[in-house]
Amino acid sequence: MLQFGKNPQKFFPRARVRNTHFSRNPKIAAYMHEYRLVKEFGEGVDRMYREMEKAGCPAPEYRQNGFMVYATIRQHGSTVSTEKTTEKILGFISENPKVTTEELARLCGLTPDGVYYHTKRLREKGLLIREGGRKEGYWIIIKK
Repeated sequence: MLQFGKNPQKFFPRARVRNTHFSRNPKIAAYMHEYRLVKEFGEGVDRMYREMEKAGCPAPEYRQNGFMVYATIRQHGSTVSTEKTTEKILGFISENPKVTTEELARLCGLTPDGVYYHTKRLREKGLLIREGGRKEGYWIIIKK
């Protein structure tokens, strides 16, 4: 997604993207509101997260290059693809329980958000636990 318009400094860091409401392009926002394509101004990012979560898709990935902000939106892969990625992640964790999310991303060819998506699913299924902090913590694989 490529969108021109204002890019206030508060847009980043990534952690605040979902909860920061503003119209990057007021003319487009007014048009969409007039034609009832949005319910309220500034709801787009949060709504996108909710819809993607509901559909089982990973969270959007953001990067900034100068004044441009890029959002990458991925559809969930097939079950086979997801299972293979999950197996890779569990394999790397079993080899090194202290592996970080960033290291897992590099090893698996994913973004940190992609690793978070898969480890979150594993934690929700009761198959994986994270003990300790991001840097000093470690993973525990639960055998079922």
